[in-house]
Amino acid sequence: MPANGTCDLCGAEILWARSTKTGKPMPLDPEPCADGNLAIYRDHTGRINARPLKAGEKPEHIEKLGKAHFATCPKYPAFIAARQQRAKQAAAARAPKPTEPAPANVTNLTTFRRRKAAQQPRGTTL
Repeated sequence: MPANGTCDLCGAEILWARSTKTGKPMPLDPEPCADGNLAIYRDHTGRINARPLKAGEKPEHIEKLGKAHFATCPKYPAFIAARQQRAKQAAAARAPKPTEPAPANVTNLTTFRRRKAAQQPRGTTL
């Protein structure tokens, strides 16, 4: 099938198809491959679709075997690692900052409140 786009990471030609499992666009390698795990076909509207094959399942007579470009892109693993690193940094930035200990003349009421709550019968309020 002819390519209809290029990969932003490696610049290779890709074929955009709709995943029948999720309904989202999926980049594919434009050339069929014998070890692919996707069945690629055009529906009656001309849209290219890709459905995952189960273990041992063969594609139908109108389908070709293909592979997602994620599996063959040489720069995809580095892209994923960088994205995970950015997510960790963003989570660390959102984490609450440690607070300073309270001054000596301020009482921590947490212990008192827990003890009081344990003494209260369930269903009643303070």
